[in-house]
Amino acid sequence: NNGALSCGLCECNSGWSGPSCNCSTSAVCPIGPNNQECSGERRGQCVCGQCVCKQPTNRVPGVVTPRIEGDACECSNYECDDDSGFVCSGHGTCTCSNGTYACQCDISPVSGFYYSGDYCQCSYDDCIDIDLDSSTSVLCNGRGDCDPCQGSCECDADFIGEYCSLYTGNQLSCTANEECVKCFAKAPKNGNTSCSGLPSDLCQGYFTLSASQYTIPDTIDGSASDCSISTVECKYTYYVALSAVNSSMIIYQVEPEECLPIPIWAIAVIIVISILLVGALILIVIKLIFVYKDHREYKNFLSEINRSKGSAQENPTYLKPIIETVNPAYGVAKST
Repeated sequence: NNGALSCGLCECNSGWSGPSCNCSTSAVCPIGPNNQECSGERRGQCVCGQCVCKQPTNRVPGVVTPRIEGDACECSNYECDDDSGFVCSGHGTCTCSNGTYACQCDISPVSGFYYSGDYCQCSYDDCIDIDLDSSTSVLCNGRGDCDPCQGSCECDADFIGEYCSLYTGNQLSCTANEECVKCFAKAPKNGNTSCSGLPSDLCQGYFTLSASQYTIPDTIDGSASDCSISTVECKYTYYVALSAVNSSMIIYQVEPEECLPIPIWAIAVIIVISILLVGALILIVIKLIFVYKDHREYKNFLSEINRSKGSAQENPTYLKPIIETVNPAYGVAKST
């Protein structure tokens, strides 16, 4: 209808094309997210206003039938690959919408939970104790929270272990061990297993290590606690951990007690005496200052007196209070 048959081939009229002249030359194919028709020559070809996607011939790990799809050939079922080299880490299906990819994660046959993460790379499998009955096992034995991307359990208080299966009570409490720690901190670094200052059955499983042995051998993962106790005069640093052999508590002393060089009461006495001495010294200095000022004033007083004596003059109108008068008749009558 849009051309004429000539020698077995269609000669299309103006504005039409194709083997049967059924394609309008004005038809435009969809544009993909990369602003290219049919998302570019490598992904598709425009035919009669529609995109015909080019399917990959190479094998894609984790995908049975890799394919390119979408109105503009903008999507595929294999471009959700991550660093693992597998589509969705081999644990999901790659989905696409308008060129935006996302993994739809599968359910793990081990844990019964969906894989998680952008590429389904996170699994709850490592939080399940596979040695237990799988029909009754739960994440972290129900005693903690599972971090699927780390593949580990964050145990609740008083529980430790890879699957939070060990109950410790307050055995690993730093404050519960103060008396034994203080006693062993005073002991020499020779691997002592007893402390003479306390009953023998009170501090069982305690021993000390030298500073060069700053390690915790043969202990249960996640059971170590770094502790310290501080008093007015001393500081005690130690480790508490559970032995992997018999799950008994062990104290690992790292350093002996760190105490002030002299007792606190001696420091207080020294401070008081120092204050008294300083106060006495201040009083002596003040007294000397006053004595010096008094001495100067006294010297000035004497100097003023001496200057007054040198300039003294007799008042010409001054009359002496005693006047001596000779009686002219005295002795005359006696002689006659």
